[in-house]
Amino acid sequence: LAMRHSDRALALNPNFVNAMVSRGFLEAYTGKPALGADILVKAFALDPHRPDYDYELLAESYYLMRDYERAVEIYARWRNPPPHMYAQLAACHAQLGHLDEARAAVETFHEKRPKDSDFDFYAAAHARLCLRPEDAEHWMDGYRKAGLLRKTSSA
Repeated sequence: LAMRHSDRALALNPNFVNAMVSRGFLEAYTGKPALGADILVKAFALDPHRPDYDYELLAESYYLMRDYERAVEIYARWRNPPPHMYAQLAACHAQLGHLDEARAAVETFHEKRPKDSDFDFYAAAHARLCLRPEDAEHWMDGYRKAGLLRKTSSA
């Protein structure tokens, strides 16, 4: 349904940046993260003053492509990221084997997150965005490697 709506929006106006950003997210989370990243980069070129939260989608596309360095670069640009971004940054660092950086991101996540939040719930909800089970497991694997999840947690 989302793809049909996206097709319609882009048919009406192929340069509508909001529709392009949505499409990039859809492509990334339906198993085509490289295509999603390409669409997002084109959208950001049309509107270089997009809010920071749109760039999260590009970082997630890179994560799904296993291009953790590029994802880390995007996360590092943020001036005041929301707490969950530190968890995603920790997953990137953990996948790279940068365990000190992953631990630092996890510590910042725990300092900034709402005290009554449930990370296992967040991680499972994040994984459910993925159409492909292997992409969902990839996020869970990164969170486990960062020490955010118990080893037995799954999507």
